[in-house]
Amino acid sequence: METDGGDGSSPDEFIEYLLDGFTAYTAGDYKRKLDPKTNRMVKTSYPFKFPWEMIRLSALKIAPNIDYLLVDGFVVGSDGERRWVERLKCNVLNVEYADDLFVEPKLWLQSMANSAIVERLCPLKKRRRQEAAEPRTPFDVKRANTWYRIGSPSPEYARYFEPFLWLASFGIFFQAFVNHVLSQGRDVLLLEFRRNFHDWLQAKFQEHENKQAAEPRFRRWMENAGNATDFRNMVTAHKDWLWNQSYTDKDIASITLWKEIHNYTAIKPPYSGPHEMKTVVTPYVYSVFKDMYGEHLKKVIPKPEVPKQLLGVVVRKPKTMAGYVPQVGDCVAFAADEGGAWKAKRSAGNHSEPDGWSDDLWFGYVTKIVDKRVYIVWLYRPNDTVLRGAKYPWSNELFFSDHCNCGPDSQPLLIRDILGKIDVVFRPKPEEMSEAGFFIRQKYRTEDPAFLTLKHNDYAPGRCACDENSLTKEESFERLTRDFPVGSTVLYEPKNGKLLEPGIVLGWNGEDQTMLLRQLPRLEILQKDAAPNEVVFSSVFLDIHQDRIIRRCFVRVFQDLKSVVAPYDRRGIGDCFFIRYEIAGNGGLQECQLEKDELRPGYSLQEPIDKPILRGMDLFCGGGNFGRGLEEGGAIQMKWAVDFDSIPLHNYRANLKDLGDTKLYLGSINNYLQDAIRGKFSEEKGIPERDQVDFISAGSPCQGFSLANAHKKSFEAQRKQSLVASLATAIDIYRPKYAVLENVSGIGHSRLDKDGKTVNTYATMLCAIVGLGYQAESYLADAWSHGNCQSRTRLILAITKDGYEPIGRPTRSHPHPAVIHQTGIYEAPNGKKFGSRHTEGLTPFRFCSIISCWAPLPNIGDGHVGLSIRYPDHICASAPDTIARLIMSKVPRFDQRKSWRSAIDSGRLHPTLWTYPQEGEKLNEDCRTYSRVPEYGLCRTLTTTPTPQCTRTGRWMHHSENRLITIQEARVAQGYPDDEPLVGQPNKRLHVIGNSVARGVSLAIGIRVRESYLNSSVDAPAVQPRSVNNADYEIVDESMDEDSQEDVPSGPSEQKEPAPSSLKTLDQKARVIETTTIEDDDDEPVPESTMES
Repeated sequence: METDGGDGSSPDEFIEYLLDGFTAYTAGDYKRKLDPKTNRMVKTSYPFKFPWEMIRLSALKIAPNIDYLLVDGFVVGSDGERRWVERLKCNVLNVEYADDLFVEPKLWLQSMANSAIVERLCPLKKRRRQEAAEPRTPFDVKRANTWYRIGSPSPEYARYFEPFLWLASFGIFFQAFVNHVLSQGRDVLLLEFRRNFHDWLQAKFQEHENKQAAEPRFRRWMENAGNATDFRNMVTAHKDWLWNQSYTDKDIASITLWKEIHNYTAIKPPYSGPHEMKTVVTPYVYSVFKDMYGEHLKKVIPKPEVPKQLLGVVVRKPKTMAGYVPQVGDCVAFAADEGGAWKAKRSAGNHSEPDGWSDDLWFGYVTKIVDKRVYIVWLYRPNDTVLRGAKYPWSNELFFSDHCNCGPDSQPLLIRDILGKIDVVFRPKPEEMSEAGFFIRQKYRTEDPAFLTLKHNDYAPGRCACDENSLTKEESFERLTRDFPVGSTVLYEPKNGKLLEPGIVLGWNGEDQTMLLRQLPRLEILQKDAAPNEVVFSSVFLDIHQDRIIRRCFVRVFQDLKSVVAPYDRRGIGDCFFIRYEIAGNGGLQECQLEKDELRPGYSLQEPIDKPILRGMDLFCGGGNFGRGLEEGGAIQMKWAVDFDSIPLHNYRANLKDLGDTKLYLGSINNYLQDAIRGKFSEEKGIPERDQVDFISAGSPCQGFSLANAHKKSFEAQRKQSLVASLATAIDIYRPKYAVLENVSGIGHSRLDKDGKTVNTYATMLCAIVGLGYQAESYLADAWSHGNCQSRTRLILAITKDGYEPIGRPTRSHPHPAVIHQTGIYEAPNGKKFGSRHTEGLTPFRFCSIISCWAPLPNIGDGHVGLSIRYPDHICASAPDTIARLIMSKVPRFDQRKSWRSAIDSGRLHPTLWTYPQEGEKLNEDCRTYSRVPEYGLCRTLTTTPTPQCTRTGRWMHHSENRLITIQEARVAQGYPDDEPLVGQPNKRLHVIGNSVARGVSLAIGIRVRESYLNSSVDAPAVQPRSVNNADYEIVDESMDEDSQEDVPSGPSEQKEPAPSSLKTLDQKARVIETTTIEDDDDEPVPESTMES
């Protein structure tokens, strides 16, 4: 056969054979290399991790050590005769890039023997030619230029070859598209494959001359890709193949895309000098953290014009007040209860008291005096709160509490017990704080400890803390009608249901204190494969008592599934529902057409909010899963992001909607904050001015606090621990409206320092934040409570500027596992752990188990192919060797333990495959080495590296397939949306996922920030509140019996005439929907608790 030469002047001839029924696999021979010590060729270990195993063709010259492949198959010549060949050593794979993009790509392999066949058969001829500098003869060139055109694979090799064919076509489309963009004078960025690639490809197909013939293949190619419109994931996952096919073209090799996804140089480090290794802090933050991390801190002095934070002061010594009679509104001192538990708790901490007031005194605010009995609200010192055990910067600050002595169990406080009045300044100005005997800026919530803004109404004369919780039913109802005007959407508790249900407010009945709701039944009642948060607009009305109205929810109407966007495409996270259909008159389903006054729609990311968007700074941003989830709350836009690691920051860049949206700083946060403290702001570097930042998020390195770290006291571990002070520093510099810190729960564990003193990093952090006058609330957030099937728990510190509505704790949209352990951050002075997870109350959605969340993913068996099309990340991060795969194939799938240990105990695993010594924890029944995740439970806590061999953290195997969990399964467990690309090698992509915050948690927090910032999204007038007369509506009784049920339509109906299964009357519709909604499947397996130790 002939083909044109490179310049078109002369043809190059080559010999072609058809390779049919072939199988490609790795070699098992040893590789030789020159030993520099002996200057002799020596054998090395196997060049392949998997000797004599089938492998995909795309691994050639791309996977480590895969310099050639062996091929078995039938060679077919021009005579049509089939000849079987074995171990054909091939080192070149060629794909033909034809003018017609939509034909089956032609593929060729070339044997390593061809290039030297003549010299090997005739070494004398080779030597003579070299001596005479003679060129090869045409016969020699023909023999050397022999190619094997790839035909059909063998049956056993088909699963390796079919996805490769898709990839080969994608490479052809990729190059054609890149050339198209370059021809228009534009650079090629990853964003092009989200915005333009799909439309360009469809346009090229429509222009095809023989579209009818090409359509079946092109349609099949698109279906294999899931009919995607965003191809960024395909580009990033197959970047090595695309580069391998493109690097010889200088124009394509020079595009910016490769800097984004291949060599990670798209982000230039702004700082060329040495990185500052010590944690940079302001003088104020240094004063708080120096006793704990002094050797790891670098105090940077701000410019003189920058006002410094006042530190703790020595207050005036009080005078004795003989004959003092307390008055309402006074702040008084009295002797502490010697036998009380608080005495012991408080004296155990590290604190300093103002001169003249000993630790034996307690303080209170007088609310009323009745018959010589004094009623007070307690005033807490810092050490009476969760700040105890740490150094608080203000020794003369008190906190107004919500704890009073009005209750019947409280010991009476008499006038004679009062020792005197203390001087207290409420809500002082900064300059007054150093002059006051005591001052109060904040209110301390005792039941679920938090520091909140002190309002004037809190200390109004005669008002007690218990008044807030003693609203009459009429007052509660009035508040309810104010919070939920007509058209609002709420969650209510059914009489007999197991889930909270959504409804639309139609009005109220003040006499009965009930709310009239339009019920929104779930579509999954009618269609089992419907999303759990899709509901149907109905004409079913319910009269719900105010006690059963739980909270608001978000409901929005969409025309079709493709138009459903975040947060409504997250299966209910954040209490978000969507509607496509309404119940028609014939009982079927039709497209929902609502009037403007029928529904106050939930928020949309495409619609502006009523206030300026919060400008966010994302510190320790990693791959951005935390920041993007916060943005999806609708009130924040991340304008600055900082991270030290290049690959995670390039992941952040890959998911920006517009590259100009966010300034990315690739470098040490210490250099970043050092410039900020010194006023070296730079728009180019991404260091904003002080008044530009409204929100800060941070997830400082958790390795120093992790339970898996056995060396928490090492120098490096404590250096990483000290980085938590960076958030306090950033807040001290920028004074944002809001901030959120996340870390592992271990940050709240106390430890002994080198002097034997008990210290607590989290308590110290709280001291720094509260000392700045910020509101602060702490809690544990579980991934499974927000729709992500992972046993991941994170400690969240929600920080709000004084005077703003506090962020608060997001509500749970999903329930806990069947068995859950109550835990908290650490013990408060009242003896209870604070920040504990909420375990009471119903949720609007069912438990999110592995089997439900991973159900859409295809079965990939042992995962050995390593190539996935619809889900490019559905591959293992690291390929186990032959022994490891044999072990996993023997791990039981139905045994209760499902582990390597149970495989040994049951005799399934031969002693030659035991691998690990049978001693210590490896002998325990609960050994987790090579154990499977429970299908009806939760995925293990994802870390940066799989550790299946570990006794305690080895639960990395799939629940039914003999392999480790894939990157895609980790993405699902961590809440990464399918359309967000990850860059880097597979192990690096898993590393980015393992370092992330669960997306459900960050989205739920983002919604809470939105609600706090807007105070309530129902403030905008849409429909005037109104009372209703129940006689105007046909109210449905929730307790109808099940005998009146009729058939339910199975899906959307376009019939104009009533279908036989349609619902005839409103009563019948109500019965079907209501009884179906509240019934649960009793046969559903109970989810197991998979909490990691």
